[in-house]
Amino acid sequence: MRSPTFSIGEITMRALMTTLALGTAVTATVGLAAPAQAASVRKLSCTSREGDVGTLRLYYQGSLRTITKVTYQMKLARGAATNKNNANFRDSGIAPAKTYDSPDTLIADNRERGLTGGYRRGSGGFGVKFIFDIRGDDDHYCTQSASF
Repeated sequence: MRSPTFSIGEITMRALMTTLALGTAVTATVGLAAPAQAASVRKLSCTSREGDVGTLRLYYQGSLRTITKVTYQMKLARGAATNKNNANFRDSGIAPAKTYDSPDTLIADNRERGLTGGYRRGSGGFGVKFIFDIRGDDDHYCTQSASF
C-alpha cells in the first residue's frame, strides 16, 4: 500500500519517512517564508463637545511609509448605534494629498471597522474629522491632526 504524499516545501512526506526508516541522517534546507511582521498602528482619536468618541487607526509596515489598512471606531455618548456617520481624512504625506471622504453610511457602535485599503506615503500632516449622526439633533463632530 502506498503511503500518501504531502508536500512540505521541497521535501515530501514519503521521502522523509523513507529516509527515517533507513536510518539515514539527512540534512535539508527548507525555504520557509519568514513570519509576517506584525503591523504597527498609529492611532488618532478625538472627542466631540458632546462626548462622542472617534478613533482612526493607520496600520503600517516599517516607518509609516506603507499604510496597509485604515480603520475607524466611533462611539456615541448617548443613544443607540447609528449608521449615517462619517470619518473623513486628509493625508498630506503624499503628493497630491490623499483625501478620503467616507460614504454617509459608517456605523457608530464602538467596534473597529475597515475604512479603506493601503497606500504609500512620505512624511507630512494627517488630519481626520468624525461626523456623528444624531437622530433628531444636529450632527456632532470632532477633529484631530498630527504630523508624522
